[in-house]
Amino acid sequence: MKVRYIAVLAALAAAPVLAADDHMHNHAAAPSAQVVDATGTVNKVDAAKGVVNVTHGPIPALGWPTMTMDFALEQKALANKVKPGQVVKFKIKKTGQTDYVVTAIDPVM
Repeated sequence: MKVRYIAVLAALAAAPVLAADDHMHNHAAAPSAQVVDATGTVNKVDAAKGVVNVTHGPIPALGWPTMTMDFALEQKALANKVKPGQVVKFKIKKTGQTDYVVTAIDPVM
């Protein structure tokens, strides 16, 4: 009986260490650092605010359908690369709980 009791105590003592180790591995692969490719059409560019409005196609990596949305630009200078009406390829990454920022954007030739 004492052996079983000691085994249970040892297992309980190790559980938080094992859980913390597993949590750290999952955190390292968090999708927040993931950069995702997308294609869309520029509707508006606000260079002063560093924002571009794009109607993009589905983005399967994020589970997004076709949408029209504003994206902040990681660097305001990216606004100078595009103009309304252009079809563009762009890269986005998650920067908060729900915010995404454009890290690169280029017209499709």
